[in-house]
Amino acid sequence: DLRLDSISSSIPLKMSADHKKDGTLIPAQTQKPKQPARWKDFVSGIVGGAALVVAGHPLDTLKVRMQTMPKPLPGQPPLYTSAVDCFLKTIRKEGPFALYKGMASPLTGVPPLYAIVFGAYGVSKNLLRRHPDDPLTISQIFLAGCITGVATTFITTPIELVKARLQIQTEPKKFKGPVEMGKNIVATAGSRGLFKGFVATLWRDVPGSGAYFAAYEIVKRSFIPEGGSAADLKSWQLLLAGGSAGVANWLAVFPIDVIKSVIQTDVENKFAAGNKGMVQCAKNIVATSGYKGLFRGLGPAMLRSFPANAACFFAVEKTMQFLNRTF
Repeated sequence: DLRLDSISSSIPLKMSADHKKDGTLIPAQTQKPKQPARWKDFVSGIVGGAALVVAGHPLDTLKVRMQTMPKPLPGQPPLYTSAVDCFLKTIRKEGPFALYKGMASPLTGVPPLYAIVFGAYGVSKNLLRRHPDDPLTISQIFLAGCITGVATTFITTPIELVKARLQIQTEPKKFKGPVEMGKNIVATAGSRGLFKGFVATLWRDVPGSGAYFAAYEIVKRSFIPEGGSAADLKSWQLLLAGGSAGVANWLAVFPIDVIKSVIQTDVENKFAAGNKGMVQCAKNIVATSGYKGLFRGLGPAMLRSFPANAACFFAVEKTMQFLNRTF
């Protein structure tokens, strides 16, 4: 009976018994399990988000650079021919720390974002339950993930906009960090400029988050022994489940992520806002690079996604188990 459907470890039912004055045993009463404190979801999300950034940022830089490289002139080779070529050229020209360009933005924004991700995910699951101790189906887990994607897009959009624009900078850098970049965006486009690419991000994050959490639960539940919980799983099983979640997320929505990256790094405002701009951007990518252009950067994304999300979910699970033991 695989009842575990959340990051929190399942809380056992408590049984109590009493006696009448004549000594007759009254049947034990089942008490409803106490709901886990929601603040634990937020704290675990912060730790998981930090682990994800540190583990995955170098490959994320390669992904963004490949997605946004300019179209080569006739007869000229592309700026990067592969993820390996992008890695080697970046190291040779800018040094190894260039792979961590823009990390200050996600390291500042992603841990709080993942606090909201896992907090919203916990709330969404509770909304879908009829009773607090009801297990959720995979379909309900997917729906809870989609709801989570809606809630987090408002924070994801400006964070990823600043990060992407910092990542595509080459030497000499015009902006030294996320604060400078953010100020420049507001100065040139107003506060609304920080939400450039919001619709594309929404289209990516809603189904992507659903696939993300559903894949994690599918793999994790397959390892949980009968009558057990996530606390019984080995480290490699948690890492495999987390990595699988990241891969499922990208496989579900990668072309939309490419469109989002191009829109957010379009400083000339070539594309209209909203869905119309997404269609314009997609047509432009296909016209210049073919349909394979919609999958440019998939290699680095997949390479990054597995270890980054393995680290994220592992950190979340272990943090939650620690908090449940301590508080």
